[in-house]
Amino acid sequence: MLLTLEGKGLDDVRVLQGKGSVLRYGFRATTAQTPNVFVSAVSMRDGRVFSSQKRVLVDDPKRKLKLEVIPSKPKFSPAETTTLQLKTVNSSGAPVPAEVSVAVVDEGVYLVQPDSAPDIEAFFHRPRGNAIGTQFSANWYFQGVPRPVAAPSATPEASNVAVGRAEQDKASSNDEPRVRQEFRDVALWRAQVQTDANGTAKLELKFPDNLTTWRVTAKGMTKSGTAGETRKALLVTQDIVARLGVPRVLVRGDTTQASLVVNNNRTVTTTAQLEVRPTNLTASGATTGEARVTAGGRGNLRVSLSANTVGTAKLQGRAITDNGSDALEIPVTVKARGFSERAAFTSDTRGGAQTLNVAADAALKTARFTVLITPSLTAAVSPALEYLVGYPYGCSEQTMSRFLPALLASRTLNANELGADTVKKLPEYVKIGVERLEGFQHDDGGWGFWQYDESTLEMTAYVVGGLLRAKALEAKITPGVLERGLKYLSAAASQERQTRADRASAYLTLSIAAQAPLEAMRRFASRDGLEASVLARLAIAFSRANATQDAQDALDRLKALRQENARGVSWRNPSNNREYWWSWDDNPVTTTAVALEAFARVEPKSALLPKISAWLLAERQGARWVSTRDTAAVIEAALALNEDTKLQPTPVTVLLNGEPVKELTVQGQVKLELTNTQTPLKTGKNTLELKSEKRILYSADLEYVREPAQLSASNKGISVTRQFEKLEAKFNESDGTYTFVPRPLLRGGNLEPVTVASTFS
Repeated sequence: MLLTLEGKGLDDVRVLQGKGSVLRYGFRATTAQTPNVFVSAVSMRDGRVFSSQKRVLVDDPKRKLKLEVIPSKPKFSPAETTTLQLKTVNSSGAPVPAEVSVAVVDEGVYLVQPDSAPDIEAFFHRPRGNAIGTQFSANWYFQGVPRPVAAPSATPEASNVAVGRAEQDKASSNDEPRVRQEFRDVALWRAQVQTDANGTAKLELKFPDNLTTWRVTAKGMTKSGTAGETRKALLVTQDIVARLGVPRVLVRGDTTQASLVVNNNRTVTTTAQLEVRPTNLTASGATTGEARVTAGGRGNLRVSLSANTVGTAKLQGRAITDNGSDALEIPVTVKARGFSERAAFTSDTRGGAQTLNVAADAALKTARFTVLITPSLTAAVSPALEYLVGYPYGCSEQTMSRFLPALLASRTLNANELGADTVKKLPEYVKIGVERLEGFQHDDGGWGFWQYDESTLEMTAYVVGGLLRAKALEAKITPGVLERGLKYLSAAASQERQTRADRASAYLTLSIAAQAPLEAMRRFASRDGLEASVLARLAIAFSRANATQDAQDALDRLKALRQENARGVSWRNPSNNREYWWSWDDNPVTTTAVALEAFARVEPKSALLPKISAWLLAERQGARWVSTRDTAAVIEAALALNEDTKLQPTPVTVLLNGEPVKELTVQGQVKLELTNTQTPLKTGKNTLELKSEKRILYSADLEYVREPAQLSASNKGISVTRQFEKLEAKFNESDGTYTFVPRPLLRGGNLEPVTVASTFS
């Protein structure tokens, strides 16, 4: 019998001989064989091959890190501050420095969702597969590989917190109890705690007001790769405990019962004075009571409440005894009994008073009235970046759109305009975003939306163009990434099967790389019927390639396709001339933004620029546009305008219903909340007007809840119905085809004939 010891390689090879059905083999396990090794046996007889393989677990205690959480005492009071000591030692008990994460979470959370994180030691030292294979020359063989049996996981020992009382405190307590009102699910989360050379670290922990068992989870790892984790239970309680049972959300008009329960954790019977104190809730009946509570027992008081005021109500419960007291307060949200209504418009300081009609059944306390004043498109860049900039995630487009506009803006805006958080995190976002995009590059040099889909010319042009501009702003790009991407673009841009919009995007990116194929671009631009998005990108590409006349020709054709009205100038691709079912260029915001950049480059003094900017500002949804892609496109176009983001100070007066409610000086974008002004909103007709010597754009957004006397289902323009039918196949003998005829399904209550066949033999 051939017996081998296998894993990363062949550790041992032996030929065993003997009589009988059992042969013995022994080996000495080494640390190199952790966490497991395979013993393989092969035997041949009469031209037949028999084989078997077993996985043998090899445990190495030296790879395990032992952690210990040491509290200052076994039991704590709410809002108490304590110190937790962490200890990290190796398998021999010697202290070692380690990096530890610590979470202190309410044990009740794990009753809803158990901790799904794997054991850290098992995760980093998981069983490995066998890298050795065995081939046979015989025609027949039997290969049995039993399913690996995972080693039984070590069950964390429960932290048995023995809370004993050597002697009950007999002193009376008639003092006013502290009201508990800070309730949290997580008491502490520290992602990085470093233990010192002695393997110790200390953490200060202030408990919230929860009376519960807190689970401390500590996971640690050393530089050498040893890892481990531990858990510890910390009990927060007190002798007299008050609890409130009430719905956390009510609707105006609701009635409910609040239940105040008192638990006596002492060993003597006591009498509790109970009281419920509502705020913005109406109580009916008694709100106080007395309960005799036995040792370890409970008493309760029920109070009827009604919700009549929209907003945040409060409910306080109090339990006063001679042996200790408790009080707690919880918020209760009272919602309006109705549905949301929203009204929004965009105007400017020359547009006069604008009317906002508020329904007669509006709950005015729910109203949120916001006015966004934006003196220029460039002034809208900073607020849009707050939405856009973030940790790179998602597809290729989202990853690029989340960091490139901020990187471009960092060369135009100062630190105050960008925001301290953006300035601080931007280098990390750029680094991670570039690494993610490089990982998404396909073998052919292109990009798709995801890592393992097909490359597209559209996405490759977008990513390569972004990486080229990022590199110009000193972002580090791995050598070869851009070269492979540009090679893909050069080959695909000339293919007639590609859409016109995608080819124009490719030509634009090649022009950024100073590789614009001008003759091919001119032949492409000479076609009739090119869409607005195509002409805009060609104008930018020709401009970057210093083909001034070609750029002007494309821009002149773009002008002829503009749509102009009172809101400004915009472009959209004709819906009846789409080359395929969907494209970014179906979005008029993206198309108009690219057109704005074309005008900013080719005709920087065009009279159309303010009108294009005005239309884009009017299309905002709050501080952003519809998606990451069109928001990024508008920001890039706005930065191409080279406007001064800090305009000359301009006085603006805001009038609500004819009364001045705010006077301010505008330089950049300003956000106003007009909900709680001295001139409040009213039901019926309201007017809003902004006055200034200069033309300044603004948008207003009013949202409130209506409370009609009778509520009924509302239709907001979309309804969905489903109908199920049975398809009956009929054969047409004339042409040999089947036709499926819909038949109604059986309905309950109908009398239908049923035939049941049964055979027996």
